Amino acid sequence: PEWAAEVVLKYAPRVDTWSELAALMARPELSAPSPTQLTFLPQGDAFAWTRPWLVGRINRTNYVPVGLSAWRTGGAYGQPTPYDLQDWIGHMAGPAPQVFDGLLGDPVQRSVGDLWHRCAARDAGEVRSGYIKIPIPRDTSSEEMDRALDVLGRTFSVRGLSVTAPHKRRLVERGAVRNPERLGAANTLRWDGDSWTCTDTDEVGMRATLAALEARGMSPGDVAVIGKGGVSPAVVRAIRASAWRLAHHASA
Repeated sequence: PEWAAEVVLKYAPRVDTWSELAALMARPELSAPSPTQLTFLPQGDAFAWTRPWLVGRINRTNYVPVGLSAWRTGGAYGQPTPYDLQDWIGHMAGPAPQVFDGLLGDPVQRSVGDLWHRCAARDAGEVRSGYIKIPIPRDTSSEEMDRALDVLGRTFSVRGLSVTAPHKRRLVERGAVRNPERLGAANTLRWDGDSWTCTDTDEVGMRATLAALEARGMSPGDVAVIGKGGVSPAVVRAIRASAWRLAHHASA
């Protein structure tokens, strides 16, 4: 009927795995021309991050989850909610993002890196740049990890990812990404249109920190590194390449 063009259908399937998400995103209903408007809302805590992307690419309308994060309070009916309104302020305050970077890890909800990235994008004039926090549970299988990276690059066109615990070592140890520098751990991934290439900005940051200390009058001396997580190898490399001396490297 004539009024069909005024109808917005809401398609809200439960999604539990990256393989399921990939299959849903491949459905022709999401991209084929249709007289009926559609809003696609994957249900499930792990895929709430898809909504900012969908509102700018596919969805006619958007449903903003208004609730506090699980680490603050419980949600409706006594069930905890992973959503936090602050995650959405950057998307509601301006045009729908068209270009995305993201943070990958477990947990990621407490990170405020998305706010820093949005500010940097705004200052650079990228008003349609967005940043999404993507939870990848620690027990995710190798197959699902590969599928996640493929979906993020090919389907969602995420141009870059910051990687945090516990995946900094896992990605490079499995050979799931291009590693031209033969790094033992990586904290940054860049999509080139066909694959992900890893880099490590932790070492660059540590070198800059040591240089800043010297510029402020602190003479190079002995250094002890406490911790053997994903960041530690980069910190150790930076120290060994400097005038500072690594005296001890111990597990926390």
